[in-house]
Amino acid sequence: MNPRNLGRVLELIGGACSQLATLRGEDIPPIRCLVVSKKSLLPSKRMEVIMPDYEKRSEQEQRECFKREVERMRSFRRWEDVLRDLGIKRT
Repeated sequence: MNPRNLGRVLELIGGACSQLATLRGEDIPPIRCLVVSKKSLLPSKRMEVIMPDYEKRSEQEQRECFKREVERMRSFRRWEDVLRDLGIKRT
């Protein structure tokens, strides 16, 4: 898959996860921040969902926020449930 297209795919899945989180009343980590800039190795506007005014923050604050969210994604134990509920089969 072309890396430029991955952002759109994650945006769609991220939107579905957000809706699922609302329905479940559960906090599902935002996978949108997995797509990073080749130059900065940080996410772009996708992080605005998590950290308001993300792009206006210092690079250090952006890196700290990104690190927290990646850790949340790694430690989230219900990804299998999310995949099942979204009708996505693990390959």
